[in-house]
Amino acid sequence: LAPLAWDWNVVDLAEALGASVLVAAANRLGTINHTLLTLSALELGGILAAGVVLSAPEVPDVSMATNRDAIVRLSGLDRVLEVPRTSDPAQAATALAPALPWILPSR
Repeated sequence: LAPLAWDWNVVDLAEALGASVLVAAANRLGTINHTLLTLSALELGGILAAGVVLSAPEVPDVSMATNRDAIVRLSGLDRVLEVPRTSDPAQAATALAPALPWILPSR
């Protein structure tokens, strides 16, 4: 629901574009709540969630061990990917590769 203008937000933009959304979230304490709220807002807006990418935070915490499985179980969305924190573009590309089929059109 991030606003783009006073009367327009990201859900409105996705709807106008006919786009599905790949949700990106930090894999830390609180992400289950934030991610489920985001998925709910997308669903209410009629927007398809292509998947969720959980990125490792700078400072890891114990919730990282269970966040992915909790999001899968509570949302019913099985396309949840955990990626490491990295500054190496090649390593980032490799880590994100499993999410490409979720967002690229079928041929």
